[in-house]
Amino acid sequence: MKRVFSLLIFVIAFTFGTFAQQVTFTAQAPRQMMVGQRFYLQYTINSQEWKGFVSPEIKDFSVLSGPDAMNGFSTFDNNGQVTQTRYTQFSFVLQATKPGTFTIPAASLTVKGNKVQSNTVTISVTGNEQEEQPQKNSDDNANVYIRTSVSNSNPVLGEQIVITYKLYTPTSAIKWDYDFMPDYQNFWAHDLLKGAKQLPQKVEVVNGRKYIVAEIRKTALFPQKTGKITIKSNDIDVQYRIAVKTRNRPANDPFFNSTFANDPFFKSFFEDAFSSFEYQEIKKTLQTNPIEINVRPLPTQGKPVEFNGGIGNFTIKSDYDRNILRAGEALTLKYTISGSGNLNLLEKPVADFPSDFEVYDPKITDNYSSSTSGVSGSRTFEYLIVPRVEGEYTIEPARFAFYSPGEGKYKLIETSGVTVRVFKGNAEISGGGNAKEDIKYTGKDIRYIQNKSLNLYAVGVHFYASWLFYVILLLPFLLFALFIIIWQKKLRDNQNIGLMRNRRATRIATRRLKNAKVLLDQQKQEAFYEEISQAIWGYISDKFNIPLSELSIETAENSLNRKAVDPQITSRFIEALHNCEYARFAPGDKATLMSAIYQETLQVIVKTEEQIGGK
Repeated sequence: MKRVFSLLIFVIAFTFGTFAQQVTFTAQAPRQMMVGQRFYLQYTINSQEWKGFVSPEIKDFSVLSGPDAMNGFSTFDNNGQVTQTRYTQFSFVLQATKPGTFTIPAASLTVKGNKVQSNTVTISVTGNEQEEQPQKNSDDNANVYIRTSVSNSNPVLGEQIVITYKLYTPTSAIKWDYDFMPDYQNFWAHDLLKGAKQLPQKVEVVNGRKYIVAEIRKTALFPQKTGKITIKSNDIDVQYRIAVKTRNRPANDPFFNSTFANDPFFKSFFEDAFSSFEYQEIKKTLQTNPIEINVRPLPTQGKPVEFNGGIGNFTIKSDYDRNILRAGEALTLKYTISGSGNLNLLEKPVADFPSDFEVYDPKITDNYSSSTSGVSGSRTFEYLIVPRVEGEYTIEPARFAFYSPGEGKYKLIETSGVTVRVFKGNAEISGGGNAKEDIKYTGKDIRYIQNKSLNLYAVGVHFYASWLFYVILLLPFLLFALFIIIWQKKLRDNQNIGLMRNRRATRIATRRLKNAKVLLDQQKQEAFYEEISQAIWGYISDKFNIPLSELSIETAENSLNRKAVDPQITSRFIEALHNCEYARFAPGDKATLMSAIYQETLQVIVKTEEQIGGK
């Protein structure tokens, strides 16, 4: 009995060794399909020393792609003796177009001067999707699903949170709809995976099953209104394939029908050794779970007067190019706010400048980046300052207040002060009097008495003492009085910050729309939507004197209604706000969509301004 068993083991080892040395060229494809279904046709040769691959003539199926060649190797362990076989695989993607039974001819190639042909493949195609499919030993672990999670479901107004969509799959051969766009209404949204060359992924074990987990979408959200907000569920189409095991056991072989071959110890070994795999395409529609977020209002206790809507964790520093200069020359002073949070909504810090300085509106430069944890970076406010009078001046520290969600309180930070030394310029600029060097010598200090005869006229006959003479005489006093009245009104208007913001709202919005038109022509999508968004939201904030921290669709609509704006125009305005947020993520022709958004935003601001004017 021992000799028989040893002989049998030798025969098996010899059989596998001989098989490994032989050149095999096999074709594989599903045996049964449905009309419209896609599938793989694969040819595998256990050698990489081949040439002249000749594809079969495929007439009864639509060829979507191929042949695609891929080299690989397989390892076989026989009682500690490890052998490695290199192979090449040619893959086609085909689609069944009509019902029937079809045979795909053999492919051929040359190995070491010898022509080798594959087997033919016969496929049965059914036209009725409801027909019962053949029973297959499919992989029950091919369960694909998606989960949605949020970093914080109870944030304060304006606080950054991160929402993540994770795809769980037991196979890496999967495709999904990249263009699915969740509804982020009432949030500022920033895509954290935009431009990523590879999606973050890892392996997780869930309920005893191993999954490849890919983060297919990750977005930083900044809530713009308080209360409960629901991010609705989304449908995502996925397509993947699973391996289906088929047995190639010879039906009449006495060895395979013997009691020895059916022994439980050897059964799984022989089934794996003499089995092949087919691939089955699976299409599925997944649905994300809805997320409910409760947005809390910012606390009123302890709020500094300098607070203007910053939410997160920030630091501030100042920088200048020089602090010794002449009157009339310019210096550059920068305030840089760094950290993580709603950087794109930050306003300039509170800064006080000497009255003898001419200070221009700051240039804003953003330098922030996205990571899996959120948005971080810096926003820089660059001031151009021109001192007009010589002297030594101190620019007081700039102050910036923000709310720290992690600490649950407001924080006030400030820069260091700057001392500036201004020397006299090359030309006198101030209007406070003349220096003695500027008094010019006329060349004559005595005016002689005229000795010519005088021409005298009656009163009222000549220009002197006429009504025009007195009008011109009084005109400077009238103009001066008018100047005083206008100046006083200007001072009162400047003290009314809300009125000033109202008057400049249209001007600022127009300037931003011009910038957006340039970006539209250059097809700079991200910058275009940033400029359009700031134009329309900035117009609302300035026109109705609404702080950015309180700005939302609801406050905008209420403000338009209070101004008795035509309901149709109000509806268009609110729709423009929604479209502006959704457009950047919408599928389709981006250029046409950008142009439509630009035209709609321009028209709705013009119509709104016609309705409310300076009210």
